[in-house]
Amino acid sequence: MVEALPRVAPLEDEDLSKEIARAFRKRGIATHAGASVTGVTDTGDHVEVAFEAEGTAQTVTADVCLVAVGRGPVTDGLGLEEAGVELDRGFVKVDGQLRTTAAHVWAIGDVAATPLQLAHVSFTEGYAVAERIAGIPVPEIDYTQIPRVTYCSPGDRLASASPRHRPSSAATRSWSSGSTSRASARRTSWPRAGSSRSWPPRTARCSASTWSARTSPT
Repeated sequence: MVEALPRVAPLEDEDLSKEIARAFRKRGIATHAGASVTGVTDTGDHVEVAFEAEGTAQTVTADVCLVAVGRGPVTDGLGLEEAGVELDRGFVKVDGQLRTTAAHVWAIGDVAATPLQLAHVSFTEGYAVAERIAGIPVPEIDYTQIPRVTYCSPGDRLASASPRHRPSSAATRSWSSGSTSRASARRTSWPRAGSSRSWPPRTARCSASTWSARTSPT
């Protein structure tokens, strides 16, 4: 695995990056962080990838080369700019209330220029906008309070807390499937409509064993 950013899991806590890199090594998976790909050659039966890492030119061979460079909005041809909706590199510009530059037009989800492109974030934005359209005052979303997960194998998944809490090792935890020991989950307590509490709402801790019992398939 060749990663352009400084860590194997650049969006996660540094300690988690070290742990997942260690897990990869045990599986025989070589990782190269802070690398720059200089060329890809398809020979027919395999692929050769040339890259530079730590000032050294290297080449790796694999059956398949997968390139992941992130996501981008698909807003071309929708007539947004003609309707007065400003775009930023294809994303719809929004303010803290998710209003666009056109009157009475909101944007939510992956198309909006907000920090996280995740399904549960889109749901939160949708709830907030629906209540605003209904005339209910809703606080701006605090995106630093929204959890997210990086799926990987080995490692199953990495659950991350707010970036502003990352200096604390307790703020970011590694989760393993089926394990309930010494872990904790969070149960959400939603504010009433029109509440002045922060959005999304704060969460109340519950034990992982309780969470597992409630979410395990029947």
